[in-house]
Amino acid sequence: MEENAKAEIEALQKSLFGDVAKGLPLTGREEIMEVLTKGHPAFGGKLFRKAYQLIRKAIADNYTLFVSVAGPITASDYARVWMIPFIEKGYISAFVASDAISYHDAHDAVEGKRKMFDVDLYGDDGAYRDAQIIRITDIGFPEEVLFNTDRFVSYLLTKPEFQAKLTTSEYRWNLGKYLYALEEKRGVPHGLLATAFKYDVPAYCPSPADGSTFLNAMKLWVMQNRLGEKFETPFRLEIDLARDVYECCAMHYWGQHLIGNKELAYIVCGGGAVKNYLLQPEPAIEQILLTPSKKYQIGVQMTTAPVTDGSLSSCWPSEAISWGKLQKEALTVSVPADYTMMMSVIAHAILKERVIYENLLKTEFKGDKEKLFAAYPESKGFLREPSRLFQKREEAMVLLDRAVAEHMDELRESLNFE
Repeated sequence: MEENAKAEIEALQKSLFGDVAKGLPLTGREEIMEVLTKGHPAFGGKLFRKAYQLIRKAIADNYTLFVSVAGPITASDYARVWMIPFIEKGYISAFVASDAISYHDAHDAVEGKRKMFDVDLYGDDGAYRDAQIIRITDIGFPEEVLFNTDRFVSYLLTKPEFQAKLTTSEYRWNLGKYLYALEEKRGVPHGLLATAFKYDVPAYCPSPADGSTFLNAMKLWVMQNRLGEKFETPFRLEIDLARDVYECCAMHYWGQHLIGNKELAYIVCGGGAVKNYLLQPEPAIEQILLTPSKKYQIGVQMTTAPVTDGSLSSCWPSEAISWGKLQKEALTVSVPADYTMMMSVIAHAILKERVIYENLLKTEFKGDKEKLFAAYPESKGFLREPSRLFQKREEAMVLLDRAVAEHMDELRESLNFE
């Protein structure tokens, strides 16, 4: 082979190769961070590694992080494993979840203890029905838990705070406020909505009628508006969908201008409508409101849906670039796996690194954060303060109002169709 041709091939190889594929021989003495970065050299393990690396980067580099979660994360208590700690540490600025997740979040507080149990995934559902056991995959609980929770939710929805047009974040913040008080009273560890309330984390819901908190709202509506029941305080709850979506857009716009490194990242756990809601603010701002805006810079997805089925749940984050939901140069990964198999390990590694910086702050740096941040820049992201976006909703919408107002002529023109 001629020298020039050989040099060209070597140059081409260099441009196409990444790092050397090399695994770490495990000894049992490694930190979890080493296992994730050096113990997954290829294939699905490499995607797992990349998911960890991108989530770590989002936290270390002080991105504003949004999360969507599908599946019964509260019924299974999986929310307490990693999502609640991430909220407490300020890592999650807002999240999207179903109404069913909100409903199941109330069970422990209502019962005063946890009444969710392991059941056989392949058990006899007829026998479960006879025993009045409700099954969610491989966890189960007495049917009475549903009826008790219904009574609690119906009671809450008659309270004055709910007699208004509310965004889904306001609706869940109110639920969280009452759940927080009940959990405190009964000595129950705080659940997802109570923690979101405590740290002012907006919790959005793209399909507010898909769970039983809103089924109880329907009951009150029927009693008053169809059957003539006279409540002491008239029932006036409505979900303000337009304001809800605009508020979420404003949260994104605020994050792009006033929080952390002014970049956005997301984690999609599962798929479904919650995923779409998480990703729609960017095209909503640019495509619909005709207002230039930055987009997500980091996107991590974990889903069991195959990309070839063309579904909402399965499409890769890179596909969302074509929709204007992520920046062209965004860092993305889609892992074909159940997120419940991954996020506990990833969260442990993140929180383990946080502990290292906490210990350094106490010992070597004597509580001086600025000196720690100067010596270890990534520690600033790990030791961040909660952004408390729920309390910034109105300010954020005013900020977005000003940006959108500059494009009113274009918006008016968009109403014409010939």
